[in-house]
Amino acid sequence: MCLAGAIATACQSEVLFHQLNVAHTSSFAIVVVYFFALKSARHVALFIKHQNQST
Repeated sequence: MCLAGAIATACQSEVLFHQLNVAHTSSFAIVVVYFFALKSARHVALFIKHQNQST
């Protein structure tokens, strides 16, 4: 019984750690995507501004 309880606890903490890891990874991915989106949006804005000035 004790061993089973220890295994169950270990499994629960493993699952919890995995969930936290996934959450951390996805939030990091969101930050990276957001950063690139901002960067490209700025490039597009500058490009449009340049196009408007040249015409």
